[in-house]
Amino acid sequence: MDKLNFIKKENLEILPKGLNEKTLNGIMNKIDSLEGKEFNIKEICELTEMSNVTIKKYLDYLEKIDYIKENITYGNIGRPQYVYKKL
Repeated sequence: MDKLNFIKKENLEILPKGLNEKTLNGIMNKIDSLEGKEFNIKEICELTEMSNVTIKKYLDYLEKIDYIKENITYGNIGRPQYVYKKL
């Protein structure tokens, strides 16, 4: 059974408008390849060759269904950085 079918059965929902099943599976595979390490949007963008906006949409969805967890880290200067980890 692929990961997306597992997610659909566990959460009893279909993908939100604008999200694609193939793209979601690709992102999930890249997250799995990190073997539990924390990652940020930029790292996933580089691995998938997708834009920040696209990756953020998918990561928001994956957080909503409890596939990943989002943490915010604050540096000395600039915007806070979102860091994710697979649950």
